[in-house]
Amino acid sequence: MWVHVFIIILFAAVGILCLLAGACGWQWFLASRNAATLVRLLGVKAARAVYCLLGLMLVAMSLVVATSVGLLDLGLA
Repeated sequence: MWVHVFIIILFAAVGILCLLAGACGWQWFLASRNAATLVRLLGVKAARAVYCLLGLMLVAMSLVVATSVGLLDLGLA
């Protein structure tokens, strides 16, 4: 069970980081080696949008994992 909690926290933390970096346009994040490649290919605005979407997907994935292991009961069933 602790592995699930670790995965949930990891997905949520990385997702929030990506979401904030994309939304705020943090230069230290966008200038990193991997992000700079995406910025070069797509441009700054599109790369920021991609990182916002990636952050939202990771946060959503953490909620899906939390729901599937029973840590988050949304009462949908």
